[in-house]
Amino acid sequence: MLDPKTFPIFAAMETIFDYNPSTSEQTSLIGTLSKDDYLRFTSEEGALKDIAFLLYYRGDKKGAKRYIEKTGNPNSINSFWRTVEHP
Repeated sequence: MLDPKTFPIFAAMETIFDYNPSTSEQTSLIGTLSKDDYLRFTSEEGALKDIAFLLYYRGDKKGAKRYIEKTGNPNSINSFWRTVEHP
């Protein structure tokens, strides 16, 4: 078996499913996609953004900030804050 430390591309990606989203949260974030389809089609950046949204809506703004900044993409970071803080 390949070691994720040696081959990081094979490491498991963290997703909203690591945070046990409720049915309502899951529907709000990914619509009707099944967990398998979500895992098959989402990118690492997309998964990080979804975790940030989940944490933000749960009231964990520090956690949301930590995850959106993990994307390293200034456009994603700015878009996230514009979306969640829009009046």
